[in-house]
Amino acid sequence: MLRTTLEGIIVKYAVYGHTYPLEDARRWVHRIYGLPQPPAPLPLAPGQKPAPGAEPRPRAADSAGF
Repeated sequence: MLRTTLEGIIVKYAVYGHTYPLEDARRWVHRIYGLPQPPAPLPLAPGQKPAPGAEPRPRAADSAGF
């Protein structure tokens, strides 16, 4: 199940790129599998801007602003 979850996250990140809430997904995986929360956020990719706000986003945002 963990492998399938991680593959899904990787595919979504590959498709949606910097608009996919990768840090939120990372924290979600840690929470549902009972892992300790990561001590620091992932480093941003070159040219990537931090996501606005700190609220979890359940899905990727697209150009329509969802």
